[in-house]
Amino acid sequence: MSSVQVVDYLLLSHHGPGEQYRCLALPFPRARYLVCARCTGAFAGLLVGFPVLWFYPLLISPWLLFLAFPDWIAHTLLKFRGLNAIRLASGLLIGLVYALNLRELLHLNFRADLWTVNALAILAYGVVVWGDFRRRRKACCRISRAERDGEGSSEI
Repeated sequence: MSSVQVVDYLLLSHHGPGEQYRCLALPFPRARYLVCARCTGAFAGLLVGFPVLWFYPLLISPWLLFLAFPDWIAHTLLKFRGLNAIRLASGLLIGLVYALNLRELLHLNFRADLWTVNALAILAYGVVVWGDFRRRRKACCRISRAERDGEGSSEI
């Protein structure tokens, strides 16, 4: 894998071959790029939301972030396939809250509700990542045990 392919994988899709259904395919003249659907929505929400929220910060609530969590948890832990349109919509909600966070940070406003939402989001993110790590580790251990048992039985 070339360094360009590694950067493309890490920044654009960050999904392995078995999870490429979670990506949007962007056709370009010389190549087709896979871009994570939820991250695309987050960038779109940030780009659209930041100029609007700069002048009208009360248009959205930071609690909107938690509408995106059931979708993310279902896809990460439960291996629910879902639709890219739903991933795009949940990413858009995430991006709008990112835009609100950025606005408040640049204005040096420290709203208690925003800090509460951010703290809860970081906690929820940690729990989901920990659960995903444990699920993947168990799957890896099952595979290595099966390989070990398979090698032991072939020696008989």
